[in-house]
Amino acid sequence: MNLQSATDAFIQYLHNTKSPRTATSYAVALRKLIVHLGDIDTTALSADAVESFAKALTSEKTFAPSTSSAYLAAIIAFCHYALQHRLIVLDAAESERLFAIPAAYRRAEQRLPILPTDEFINALTQAAQDEPIPDKPACDHRNAELRRARNIAILEMLRSSGMRVGELVKIKRGDLDYRSKSARVIGKRNKERIVFFSEPAWTALQSYLKLRHDGEQGRALAELPVLCAHSRRTNGSRPTLTTRQIQRIFVQLADRANIDLRYTPHKFRHWFATHLLESSGDLAIVQDALGHASPATTRIYAKVSQRRLAAAHRAAFA
Repeated sequence: MNLQSATDAFIQYLHNTKSPRTATSYAVALRKLIVHLGDIDTTALSADAVESFAKALTSEKTFAPSTSSAYLAAIIAFCHYALQHRLIVLDAAESERLFAIPAAYRRAEQRLPILPTDEFINALTQAAQDEPIPDKPACDHRNAELRRARNIAILEMLRSSGMRVGELVKIKRGDLDYRSKSARVIGKRNKERIVFFSEPAWTALQSYLKLRHDGEQGRALAELPVLCAHSRRTNGSRPTLTTRQIQRIFVQLADRANIDLRYTPHKFRHWFATHLLESSGDLAIVQDALGHASPATTRIYAKVSQRRLAAAHRAAFA
């Protein structure tokens, strides 16, 4: 079978088993492999051929290290598929060399996350609390009240839970657990986990939900989104807030606070992870809280937590 036909079959397999985003990103990587090698027969696909692609990919430095690593991971995943379906045949030694290629051509260590300062987060929260409420008309007044309560809840929930923004906007009222002040979220690869909220976050969320008067809509509360858009156009309906809208909210709050928006909403996740690690000293807890599949992903926060390193150094060498 030629390489084009084999990769087409692999991408179709991904569409049936993985997320559309994964299938799309893998397709991009495989197209680049075909451009590099040509539409060869799959029996000619060897460790040498994949390594030549890895060398070209990393030497060009056209892509960020994370993109190069993602492309190599896609190629290796395809090779696993090809071996399982007997499209390529490799002996044990060559297979071992093939699967070691991504580690050998990793261009750089993962960059340390840039953390929002406490002052930045507090300034955004204060800007949300100070959002002006128009006197009239009545619909504008109510929507502004709802937006203010919602925005405070968003900031507090992100700060105290470590959720991804994409996870936050998917939460429904039925996902909330009032006894433990937590929520069930769906993360990457449809993995479920429980996230917990601080007392200020839970209080802000409940104040917002109470202000909505959802029971008057005649809809099942459990199916309503936790975070909604509120404007004249929504006309009292409960459309789910989107990740793009949350990004715009951050921009608006930063403008109101007269501060530079140096951090995206996702940076709240980094802030949460670092603070949880400093408090617990346990990477496994942080891994579970963030929903990371691999502990290697979580270890980056151990590097960020310089206060723990400094304290350990003082204890050892005082």
